[in-house]
Amino acid sequence: MNINLWFSENYQSLKEGSIKISGNHELADDLLQYTIVEMLEKKNIQDIVDSGGALFYAIRIMMNSFRSTTSPFYRTYRKISDNLDDYNNIPYLEDDNHQITEERAKRAQNLLDCLPWYDQQLFKVLVNENHTISSLSRSTKIPRSSVSLTINRIKKHIKSKL
Repeated sequence: MNINLWFSENYQSLKEGSIKISGNHELADDLLQYTIVEMLEKKNIQDIVDSGGALFYAIRIMMNSFRSTTSPFYRTYRKISDNLDDYNNIPYLEDDNHQITEERAKRAQNLLDCLPWYDQQLFKVLVNENHTISSLSRSTKIPRSSVSLTINRIKKHIKSKL
């Protein structure tokens, strides 16, 4: 079977898989697209499709990419590794010239300081202790969904105000 035809016929199943694996996370669509690109880059993908194992293969890519803390997907989309106290390491503060300005970094810190105490502390622990959302949830005993919603709300707040 042609690989493009296989993707067309199995797209809905792959989409449902990405939603389940990610726990209906906002990155479910990104996970699906990442998986499709990964599969298309494999030299032997046609053999995998012909053998009937492509759906299983796609699901394994999704699971490994979303759950592994060493996967490129994880490092690119899920991990927040910037230390807020080091103003030179905040990548989303780059201006058009790709120069990070101290003024914008201080504005980001001020925006964080204006948030409720709980939000500030959760975000600072996440960043300063190099946690993932899941590891922060485990260490604080706060439900993962609550941690995720709070962190995403903080990030959107800071980005929208900069």
